[in-house]
Amino acid sequence: TIEMLLSRLSLQPRLALVRAHGRPRLLTIIRSKAAATTASPISTIDDWYQQPPKRLTRYVGPIKVEKLEGKGRAVVATELIERGTLLLVSKPLAILRAPDGQRPDAETLVDHILESRLHENVWFTSYLYDGSAKSTQNVPNLSAEDGGTSSLPQSTDAVSRQQPEASTSKPKATSGFGKSRATVPRKLISTTPLPEGIDLQTAQRVARMVKFNCFGDAHDDRAAVSCRGETPTAHIGVWPEMSMLNHSCAPNTINYVLGDCLVVRAVSRIRPGDEVTISYLGRPQLTPVEGRIEALKEDYGFTCSCSRCTGELQHASKLDGKYEELYKEVVEELGPGFMRARKARDVQAVQAIQAHLRKSLPQVYTTFRKAFISPTVRPYMLASLYDVFELQMAVENQLYRWWQAEQSSGKGAAEETEAEEEEGQPTAVAAHSQPKSKAAKKRAKKKAPPVVKTPAEVLRGEMYAAQSVADHALLMTLNAVEVVSAGSDLHVILASRRYKRMVTLYSEESVQAREALGTAKRAHMARYGPISQELLLKMIDLNIKLYD
Repeated sequence: TIEMLLSRLSLQPRLALVRAHGRPRLLTIIRSKAAATTASPISTIDDWYQQPPKRLTRYVGPIKVEKLEGKGRAVVATELIERGTLLLVSKPLAILRAPDGQRPDAETLVDHILESRLHENVWFTSYLYDGSAKSTQNVPNLSAEDGGTSSLPQSTDAVSRQQPEASTSKPKATSGFGKSRATVPRKLISTTPLPEGIDLQTAQRVARMVKFNCFGDAHDDRAAVSCRGETPTAHIGVWPEMSMLNHSCAPNTINYVLGDCLVVRAVSRIRPGDEVTISYLGRPQLTPVEGRIEALKEDYGFTCSCSRCTGELQHASKLDGKYEELYKEVVEELGPGFMRARKARDVQAVQAIQAHLRKSLPQVYTTFRKAFISPTVRPYMLASLYDVFELQMAVENQLYRWWQAEQSSGKGAAEETEAEEEEGQPTAVAAHSQPKSKAAKKRAKKKAPPVVKTPAEVLRGEMYAAQSVADHALLMTLNAVEVVSAGSDLHVILASRRYKRMVTLYSEESVQAREALGTAKRAHMARYGPISQELLLKMIDLNIKLYD
C-alpha cells in the first residue's frame, strides 16, 4: 500500500536521532570486536544473500579521508569508481536491536556506550565529530589494518539482557504527502544515574557524538534479510568509518545494514578526487530546497551547499513559486483531503482531487519549459515534487479500484451490452462492427452522427485513463527517487513494482517489460551489487511481497 511505502521512507534512514516513545522492550546489545582486516570482501556477491548467512568482514575500498578546503574532513575517491562498487563494510562500535518497526532509542545507546566504556575507544576520543571544530582536526587512516577499532572491550559478539530503562522509538504512522519529519532531540542524556567514574561533561560529549554520528532504521532490508534466513529487526548504532562521510541531497552512495555491518556502495560513477557522500535526510530528501536546508540547519548546524541545493536555489526565482505552491497544496490540503475522502469512500471528492492534479502538473511542466531550467537542475526540481506524483498515483489507483468494483458488482459492461442488444439497440462498439458497403461508408463519413457511448464504455474509458495516468505517475516517482536517492529501499521497491506492472499489462517478453527489468536491475545493482539474474528476480518478488 501507499502507507507502507511511505512509512518505509527512510530512503536512507536518518542519521539524526529520535527521542523515545513507548514501553520498555527487550533489546539485543552488540559490542563489536571488529575484524582486523581490509581484505577483499566475499568474491561472489550472491553469497551475501544466501543461507546460511555469510558473516561479513571489515572492508575499505578505493577511498580515503582527507581535508578539503572550505569543507574540513571528507571522504574522497582514490581511483575511478563505477556504479555498484562496494566502498565500505563497517563493523559497529555499538549497535542496539529491537523488534521490527520499533527503532531503539538513542538514550539507550548513549547509556550503553557509557556503561560498557566504549567511549574510551580511539574513535570516540580522537575522531568522531561532537559539534566542535576541534573534533574534526584528526584524520583517520581508513586503510589501517583494524581501522582503529582493535581497542574495543573484549566481549562476546552479542549479549541479550533485559533493559529496564530501555525504550524504543516508534516512528509515527505516515501516509506520505509531506508528513512531518522526525526531529533530533536536544537532550540525549537519560534520567538514569551516570555510571561510576563518568562525569556529566563526558556523558554530554558522548551524547553529542551519538547525535551526529549514529545511524538508525525501524526496519532491516527485508528482502536481503529474507534471503539470508534472518529475522528482520530495527536497529541503531555507530559505525565509525561511515561517520566520516559528508552529506549531499543527491548523494553518490547508498548505505544500509546487513547483519551487523553497515554496507556503503556507489550508486553512480565517482572520479578520482571526487567526494564520496551520503544523505543525512529521510523524508525531507524528497522536498523542495527550502525545507531541506531548514532541516539540515536545525539538526546538524550547517547550511547545505551541495550541487542540488545550489542549482535549485539559482533557478527558484524563475518559477514564481509555482512548484512550491503545488507542493504546499498537496502537503496541507490535497493529501489530507484524499485520506479523508478515501476513508469515507467519497468518490466525488477524490475525483475533484484527480481533476486538480491533472490540471496543475502540466502547468508546472509548462513553467519549467518557459523558464529554461537547466537540464541538470530540472530532474532535481521534479524529485522535490515526489509527494505530488505519489499523491496522483494514489488517487488514480484508488479510483480505478472503485470503478473496477463497480463494474464487477452486477452493472458491468457485459451485462449492459447484453441488455442493449436484447432491446435491439446495439452499442457503439457493436454498431461500428456492422458490415457496410462502400457507398454506405461514404454517406456515414459525410453525415457521421456523434457517437453516443454507453455508461459501460464511459466507465471503461475512465478506468483506462486512470491507469495510464497512474502508470505515468509511477514512472515519475521512480525517476524522482533514482535522481536523488538511487539504490534506496524505495528505489528498488518502485522499480520492482513497475516491472511487474509492465509484465501484467503486456508480457514478460514485451519491450516495455524488458525496459522495466533493466531499470529494476539498475536499482538493485546500486543497492545489492552485481547479483545474478536468478537472485535479481527473487529480490524483485520479495521487494513487492514484503512491502505490499
